[in-house]
Amino acid sequence: MSPELIIAIKERVVAGQPKEEIEKAVLAMGHSTEVFAAAYTLAEHDLTNPSKAELPRARTLFKNAWEFAQTRFDLIALLFIPLALESLSTFWFERLPETERFVNVPFLGLSILTGIAYIVTLTLALRAVTANTEEEKTLPHAARWMTRHVLPLLWVLVLSGLLIFGGLLFFIIPGLIVAISVTFAQYIYVSEDKRGMAALLASRALVAGRWFKVFRKIFGFVILTFIPLFLIGILYGIVSEIVGETIPVTIGGELIIQAVSAVMSVMSIHAMYHLYLALRESREDGAPSASARMRYLALIGISVASIVAIVVLATLFREKLDWFEEMATPIETIERTGAPTFFSQFDETAVQFAGERNGSYVGVCEPLRALAEGEGEVVCNDSETAWALQTTDSFGTSFCADSTSPAKAIPAPIENRTSCISVGE
Repeated sequence: MSPELIIAIKERVVAGQPKEEIEKAVLAMGHSTEVFAAAYTLAEHDLTNPSKAELPRARTLFKNAWEFAQTRFDLIALLFIPLALESLSTFWFERLPETERFVNVPFLGLSILTGIAYIVTLTLALRAVTANTEEEKTLPHAARWMTRHVLPLLWVLVLSGLLIFGGLLFFIIPGLIVAISVTFAQYIYVSEDKRGMAALLASRALVAGRWFKVFRKIFGFVILTFIPLFLIGILYGIVSEIVGETIPVTIGGELIIQAVSAVMSVMSIHAMYHLYLALRESREDGAPSASARMRYLALIGISVASIVAIVVLATLFREKLDWFEEMATPIETIERTGAPTFFSQFDETAVQFAGERNGSYVGVCEPLRALAEGEGEVVCNDSETAWALQTTDSFGTSFCADSTSPAKAIPAPIENRTSCISVGE
């Protein structure tokens, strides 16, 4: 017997609808007269014998979700699509040159496609899992429902994400409290058609007074779903050690993990929906407080302001960030700064100097030091056949040029040498 049907009948009875009207509505959903009679009897029993229903145990949620997943391989295949695309895009991203990672058009196109596929498949799965009738649970029916509801559902998810991010700005515990409180917002939208902030506040009201109990159920379920992923990860590590991390092994392992993740995703949607139903069945009616709404709006405002600030600061200090990145890898030829251009004047001066002295560089450091004036600490060595000059600025960054090589970032002093060397040479 569908718990959703029993809850729907109870809500109609409480609303004062006569039994005949309720029966017509249930039959219109595709249920038989016998199913309605049994569901109505159970609904009447619950209403005449009210009691605080115990929330299902984590093991029960997992067991029921596993049994459901075995009947919906279509949903598993559907959710596997964006997960597989995510693995492929990550594999591609890691192999792109750093300078192309955020400007490569095909990669960006695949990333956008992955995001769209995730939103679409999540909406389809939510509808298929939460539907009341067998017809509504089919993918064609879910697809028709999705075309009308994907944007409002996306808005609920965006608000949830902003709210959780706002909580995390005040450290982990506040973020966790908010995350558990708004867990059921998407199911409330699908089942009760409450949109935007109304769905978030309804989820909070549903969890209020039972937060720790709900947290235990969710945490227990997550641990149970993590176990198979953990075991597969260990197996993947063993195989990689034996045969090596070749491309087929890497991609194959990732796709297997994502296939299991698709199964777990279907199970999670089913488990959280039925936990939501249990909470809804035992809730006490009451409108969300105005103070809760103001707190949530404040958290969302803080999240938006923080994101805008991060983007603005990243833009303003982009050059500084590039400079710090460059300083983190000093032992390499500097090709993307002005160093080669700057140091080329030393080479030109030295060549002219030696040309006037039968090819000798003895004494060339005097004019080179004059050129380097104002560049920080300067060390220069010369000989008959070679020269080397090193500058060290106030940040401790050293550049060196000599008679044979381009400008280099050299962390070690050149001492009395007449050539630029890097550590290890």
